[in-house]
Amino acid sequence: YDRFLPLFEERWRSTVAPFLFTLLLALVFVGPLAIAAVAAGRDLNGVIDWIAQAEHSGVAPPDWLAGLPFVGEQARDWWAAHLAEPGAVTELMAYANKGSLARITQALGALIAQRVVFLAVTVLTLYFLFRDGAALARGFRTLSHKVFGKPGEGLADLMVSAVRSTADGLVLVGLGEGAALAAAYAILGVPHPALLGGVTGLLAMIPFGAPVFFTLASLLLLASGSMAKAAILFAFGW
Repeated sequence: YDRFLPLFEERWRSTVAPFLFTLLLALVFVGPLAIAAVAAGRDLNGVIDWIAQAEHSGVAPPDWLAGLPFVGEQARDWWAAHLAEPGAVTELMAYANKGSLARITQALGALIAQRVVFLAVTVLTLYFLFRDGAALARGFRTLSHKVFGKPGEGLADLMVSAVRSTADGLVLVGLGEGAALAAAYAILGVPHPALLGGVTGLLAMIPFGAPVFFTLASLLLLASGSMAKAAILFAFGW
């Protein structure tokens, strides 16, 4: 931000500059998630078509199912009995607890709304920190000097350095992990490898965020019948 600020005239540095910089940062993080959401929405049509086809003609057990250790034969027999016949999907859904599904959907919607509000508050806070950060820093430095004396200034500098180092480490590790997994996605044939790699990199900046996404990618490969590739991706991610 200190390098970005001199690009503007003095009168714009307290309003336009922090707004544009906050907007750029928000786009960096929200943009890939929005693209992923759009791609997921498009893929949802394929899922709906697959369910309709499965309801009309049934779903044959995949070849890899019988190869699962210990439970392969039982899993294949269960699949053949419950999903291979036309109309089996509707019959299977009839056994689902509709109240539980409604509660799960409600909880998921509340969680998404909570995260959206949290993101909006974070972006708004970031704007005010860019706008008034220098004044806040001077105020905290004066306060620490009054409370702790001269050592307080050094302590404040150490705290800032620690926070910056931690943030830089998380960002660099996340970007590196996202790039490595994007390459793995492309090699192993996961759909949308660049997009999924970018989202994985963003989630990798959050502790235990990346495993959620590469586990989902492994399940996609497993569902497509590539059991060996799914195992390789899962092992590589960990």
